[in-house]
Amino acid sequence: MIHLRMTRRVAFACLLLCGGVGRVAAQPVDEQGRMLTHELMSPFCPGLLLADCRSEGARQLRDEIGRRVAAGEAPAAIEDDLAARFGPTVRAVPAFQGIGAFLWTAPGLFGVFTLAVAVRVIRRATGSRGGGGPVARQGVESLDAGMAARIDEELGALD
Repeated sequence: MIHLRMTRRVAFACLLLCGGVGRVAAQPVDEQGRMLTHELMSPFCPGLLLADCRSEGARQLRDEIGRRVAAGEAPAAIEDDLAARFGPTVRAVPAFQGIGAFLWTAPGLFGVFTLAVAVRVIRRATGSRGGGGPVARQGVESLDAGMAARIDEELGALD
């Protein structure tokens, strides 16, 4: 019984893998065009991806992209051509140059800055700067002789 279940599972896994291989081989042209329309902003519908825009111009542009990909043109070349025709705002993801470089690095820099501030605030709140807590920094020398005697008396009374 267990052997039969294992055989079924292995057969099912092989079927899934073989089905996936078939899809990968058939995917490139159609999938590349679809992916490209999800990576470009629509020049006809402000704020929408080309894939989401329902205008006639967007439909024609999606068809053009599909034909160009099917003809063997590289998606990067198509994207560059569309950026030249419609402007750099057609790219949904900014390029890593100029202001785009700032946009790509700003979140990381902000994260590092926030982490540094958080560490500093936590160290201040807990008083751990390497020398011990706030009382240890103040030092015993600042206590006068009368106060030290009173502390010794009270500690002795606790014993």
